[in-house]
Amino acid sequence: MIAIRRRAPSAPLLLLGLVAALIALRLVMVAGAVAQPAELDIRRFWEIAQSPGRPYLSYQVEYPPLMLALFKLLGLTGSMHGLGAVVAVVNAFADAAIAVVLLRVWGRRAALIWLVAALPLEQLLLSRLDLVPAACAVAAVAAVVRRRPALAGVLLAVGAGFKLWPALLAPLLWNQLPDRSGRRRLAGGFVITAGLILLGWLMLAGPQGIVEVVTLRGAHGVQIESVSGSVIRVVTGAHPFDENEAFRVAAPSWVPLAGVSAAGALLALVVCWRSRGPASLAAGWVGAVGLLIVSSSVFSPQYVVWLLPAAVLAWEQGERRICWLVIAVAGLTMLDAEWYAAVLAGSPTATGVLLLRNLLLLATVAVCVIRVLDDSRRTAVARRLASAALTGRAHQLRRLG
Repeated sequence: MIAIRRRAPSAPLLLLGLVAALIALRLVMVAGAVAQPAELDIRRFWEIAQSPGRPYLSYQVEYPPLMLALFKLLGLTGSMHGLGAVVAVVNAFADAAIAVVLLRVWGRRAALIWLVAALPLEQLLLSRLDLVPAACAVAAVAAVVRRRPALAGVLLAVGAGFKLWPALLAPLLWNQLPDRSGRRRLAGGFVITAGLILLGWLMLAGPQGIVEVVTLRGAHGVQIESVSGSVIRVVTGAHPFDENEAFRVAAPSWVPLAGVSAAGALLALVVCWRSRGPASLAAGWVGAVGLLIVSSSVFSPQYVVWLLPAAVLAWEQGERRICWLVIAVAGLTMLDAEWYAAVLAGSPTATGVLLLRNLLLLATVAVCVIRVLDDSRRTAVARRLASAALTGRAHQLRRLG
């Protein structure tokens, strides 16, 4: 009898099968979210969409103007269920857009890492809209890589119109451009687009709109999942209360919390400004946006997707430690979201997971900031050495002359 050897499936076929499985799982989740949208966030979206009068003045809104406009548009579906279904579809397209941009600019491995790393968060993200600004941020970075800085500036401003955080990446991308012309085009695209959005916002609501977004509708408590809120609850044993669709604990005073948030935003800008060169792109993104999150009085689970695209870029840049740290934070965040009722009840295990997640995020931010500062220092030394070499060469030429 002649033995027949079966050929092992080739790597491309295995890769194709894995991608097909990841996409199929996403389609199943999207179909589930369309059939039965999550109620909590969708109810708030529907409330905003159907409220009469002038937004921010006649009723409070905690979202920037482009997100508000999206809610109003989705409200035309005529029902909360219809709005929730369309939200899921919009998120599915944003998720796909991120994967496609990563594929076209950074290659198959980057797209595959995104498909794998974001899958556990998919069910959570389908009822929020944080994938939309994340897609704008990824597309902006891709535009800089492809030498289209004006488009990058526009995309960052549009992303900030949905959630404010992509605006933070403007100085980061500025430092990725080697020439003044590219920097001017990036700044021009961002300033003009952001200026138009801000002008429309001020015409609609005046400064009150900005105040409501920054203060989350004037909330006074600190969300129990935030870094500060988790510590306050453990130390004081405070009982959480519901305020503006989030469970919070009372802060000893709003002054130190406001100071922490302001300091976090300032440090985030410094990190972006010190992130000079492609080597510190991913570390700068994670470090700066991570500083915003750890210094905020709110840390909703979906915020972790603000960091996840940067984790993919970190892997592509050889910063594997940063990538794994962000993925670990995302995994603990999903566990925290699943155990949210236990967190509210004060379960030691659930509270321990929450504290571990926040501690790991702090460690991730520290690693990224150290990486950025180290790279900045080495770049400065290299420039000084190059300048000294040129100066020495000039003196030598003068002597010879």
